[in-house]
Amino acid sequence: MVFESGQATIGEVDDPVPHHRQLLVEVRVAGLNGADIAQAKGGYPPPPGAPTTGGLELAGEVVATGPGCQRFSMGDRVMAVAAGAEVSLNLALLMVKRARLFASTLRPRTLEQRAAVARRMERHVLPLVDAARVRVPIGRTFPLAEATAAYEHFAVPGKLGKVVLIA
Repeated sequence: MVFESGQATIGEVDDPVPHHRQLLVEVRVAGLNGADIAQAKGGYPPPPGAPTTGGLELAGEVVATGPGCQRFSMGDRVMAVAAGAEVSLNLALLMVKRARLFASTLRPRTLEQRAAVARRMERHVLPLVDAARVRVPIGRTFPLAEATAAYEHFAVPGKLGKVVLIA
């Protein structure tokens, strides 16, 4: 998915070269979200140095590593949120609304804490998925060739369920 001149199209781009502590991932699956829609329409520019391709959430296989990348190797399977994880926040606006900001990641947790989370997921969530008591609602599917129509459908408010592109 390539964003150019406010349009989302299927296209090819040159493979980027991973820089210091970066990975090049052959993407197998990408999630398209509201930020992708805004970027496609030109209303939310990608962060400096970020690609102009859609799918900020991705999963795939490492095909190259940049200098200083020690944690990952060729062939590792990874999932990530691509560029855009850093934001600027006006705390004054947050405070006058008496709002709260929550964020979470398992990275700073100990191995034991991570294992406990995995065990709880296995014990409490996966049985619900297996029993079809929890499922991801699919609102509509589109062939990959109709990605632009999928984006247009996604941009319209008031729907329920994921919009899925099928290759």
